[in-house]
Amino acid sequence: MATTPITAIPSSRVPVVDPKTGLITREWYRFFSNLYDLTGGGTNSISLTDLQLAPVPPVISVGVDAQGGIRKTSNQVVGTLGAAYVTVTNYDSVAITPIGGLTLDLAVGSVETTYPTNYVVTVNTTFSCTPDNNSSRFTYYRLFNATDNAPVADSERIIYVGAYAAGGTINLSSPLALPALLFGKKLVVQIGGGSTFASVIVDSAAFTMIEVPRNKVSQ
Repeated sequence: MATTPITAIPSSRVPVVDPKTGLITREWYRFFSNLYDLTGGGTNSISLTDLQLAPVPPVISVGVDAQGGIRKTSNQVVGTLGAAYVTVTNYDSVAITPIGGLTLDLAVGSVETTYPTNYVVTVNTTFSCTPDNNSSRFTYYRLFNATDNAPVADSERIIYVGAYAAGGTINLSSPLALPALLFGKKLVVQIGGGSTFASVIVDSAAFTMIEVPRNKVSQ
């Protein structure tokens, strides 16, 4: 059975052209002849133009695969707000159309996801109350797992309300790495856990979850 001879590239000491004859030296001729055989002996259909073509680069875009959100403009009468947490409920409309496995419940005030990724959670809430002319006060907002009746770890944020202020505003965005144990759970916004506020009314609210933008590669 015929085999293709393998010849190593000649040493740098071997000239390509024989200075006596002006012809290619034997070592270099064998080397180029074997390359010719190894590349098909002239029968290969790949042309020099084909070899010069660069590969098609991937297309990189920035986007999200999961998002959703709700908003409310109608008043929610809370009454006295203090150490106990109160859930913001009865939203009016969809703020961001859900994609990527997110489910919205306006009445409960929840956003539910089954998509495993990192989210930016945005909470915008305004509330009115009877002012305290003597001292500033504080309250908290947090995410709460309404399905399992448990607060979401590391989601609590403090809100300060100054003296003489007749209300407060929660306007925060924070990253949240959603653990798998929260997939399929109804997440709601709660306020409370702080100072005592009288005659509290939640005037408006919005609650959104958007996947942290990431590079998406396609050919």
